[in-house]
Formats: sequence, C-alpha cells, structure tokens
Amino acid sequence: MALAALAALFLLFSGAGAAAQGPPPQIDLTDREKAFIEAHPVVTFSDSIWEPLAVVENGTYQGVFHDFFRIVSAMTGLAFKFEPQGDSRNFGKVLAALRDRRIDMIDGTGKTADREKYALFAGPFLRFPLAIVSRDDVMSGSFFELQGKRVAVASGSTAYEYVRDNHPDLDLLVVEDPTAALMAVASGQAQAMIENLAVVTYGIRKSGLTNLKVSGLTDYALDIYSLVRDDMPELASILNKALAAIPVWDKAAIMAKWLPLYAPGQATARGGAAAPDREIAGPAGGEAGKAAKVVLNRREREYLSRKGALRYCVDPDWPPVERVDEAGRYEGMVADVLGLLTERLDVDVRLAPTASWS
Repeated sequence: MALAALAALFLLFSGAGAAAQGPPPQIDLTDREKAFIEAHPVVTFSDSIWEPLAVVENGTYQGVFHDFFRIVSAMTGLAFKFEPQGDSRNFGKVLAALRDRRIDMIDGTGKTADREKYALFAGPFLRFPLAIVSRDDVMSGSFFELQGKRVAVASGSTAYEYVRDNHPDLDLLVVEDPTAALMAVASGQAQAMIENLAVVTYGIRKSGLTNLKVSGLTDYALDIYSLVRDDMPELASILNKALAAIPVWDKAAIMAKWLPLYAPGQATARGGAAAPDREIAGPAGGEAGKAAKVVLNRREREYLSRKGALRYCVDPDWPPVERVDEAGRYEGMVADVLGLLTERLDVDVRLAPTASWS
C-alpha cells in the first residue's frame, strides 16, 4: 500500500507489538491525570519515518517507539492513534501538526529551544549519540573535519536544528529525510551526513550502501522525548511516569528486536562482553578470525605487567552504545570495540559494576 494512502488509516498501540515480559508495572496517577484519561481515552500522535525508531511500512506503524508505547498503553489504559502527515517522510509537517494542535503528541524526538515554545516534554526515555556518516574514501570524523564539506541533514530533524544552531559555518544540504541524506552521501552530492546513530546504522544496513561508514560520533547525546501539546500538561505528566516505569528488561527486548547489533549475547560472541571480574574473551573463529596484535615497546609491556588487570566502569543502561545485562554481562557497540582492543593488546580487563552512570 502506498504511503500516501495511509491518511485514512490508524494504529492503536494496544494491538500487536513486542511482548512485554510479565504484567506492566503499576503507576500512581493523580485525580487530574485519571480524569484526563477518562476524558481523552484515545490520544492522537504522529511521526515521520525514522527507522528503526518509527517505521511506516505496508500500512502499519511499528518500530522502537511503537513497542515502548504499547507498554505505556497497558500501564495507563490510553490508546494511541497514529495520524500520518502527508507521506510520513517530512518531519517538519509532523512538528507543524503538533504546533497547530491537530495532533496531541509526537511519540519520540529530541528537545530543542524552538520546540520548547509550543510543546511539553515527557522523558527522556532513550539516548543515542549523534553520528557522522561519510563514504569510505572520505575522512570526516569530527565537526572540525567537516569544515569546507557539504553535510546532508534531514529537514526538521533534531540533528538539523542542532547543527544549524551550534555549527552555523557548516555547508548544509537539507533533504527530506534520513534516507535521502544517506543517498546524497553515497552518490557524492554531500561528503557527510549527521543523524542519530541508531538511524544511520539501520539505514546503511537496510539500504545496502556498502560505500558508507560511520566515521565519527559527535559530543552531542540525543535524548529522546515525547512532545505533547502545551495545553495538555496532564498527558505530559502521565507519560513521564509511564515511560520512567518501563522495566529495563522490556527496554532490552525492544532494542534487541529492532537493533540486531544490540541482540543479547552478540557482544559475547564477538568478544565484547564480560561478567564482573571475568576476563573479556577474544572473537570466535580460530586463527583466521583473530585481530592483529599491537606491538608494544619494552616500557609499555613492563607497565602492563606491573599493572595487572585493567578495571573499567561503564554506563549500565545506555543501549545500544553499552549496557550491563541482568546476568552482569557487558554488551553493546563500545563492548565490541573493547573486546577487539583487549585481544590486540593481549591485556586482561575487568568490569567494575556500578548502579548508574552518575
């Protein structure tokens, strides 16, 4: 079914989706919040295609956000009705619909100064680094290296607003959506693009753009919030409570479903995971799969010999970048990199568990 035909369709989150593990947690609601739910049992929302976070495909709305809000629906009794804006590719149209109060909320996006003028925020409930993508033959791993190069960004996106406001000297090519930005880089119209790490890694893999790579991560962490009409403070407070109450195991299951690089156990197989005080193993695959060793000088070897095991701390709940699972295993993209480093340096590293990033 064509995306343009979706205008007459809607999806209730209380339908199909990723199964939660056990009953949803209970949340305490005020009398005003309960009255809001009784008066507004169906909440309208929209989003643009932002895969894998927001997926519009074959007439249905799915993705990471869908599965999060399916749990919110079970906790609150609210139903969430998807109302596409145009062909669901231009996020600027989604923002305009919220600003004009034609929808009640946007399920997930970033917080910016401009959006604070007309929206309330619930969350954050996810966080991703902002990544730089370039072709294999281009070095563009930092904002400094983007100077003098054309950089593609999706119209209306948080990435666009961040770069526009904080790096006004960059030469921006504003395109319709993240997929168009990836294609612009692959075809040579732009030398790089900037977008949420989860979105670009998913997009590169899905599109088969083998000449593209994630060439760097910016120092900007994109926190994901729900945006709510500024005349619905009760809805914002309900979502704040519900999103904060989603169990970590449900979050992990959702991320594993939509981001294969985050699948439980994958980091272990590739050499990235370790339980507390357990050595990180090297990649599987025998001699052919082993990484080349780094040659150290005598002083470096003596230092490592004296030092013994290197202890490290991580953010225990920052998927897909890194997390510690319920069994104490360290997983994620950084875990995979650490696994390669330990094999190449031939060192013993041990996780020192912490309850939180702070």
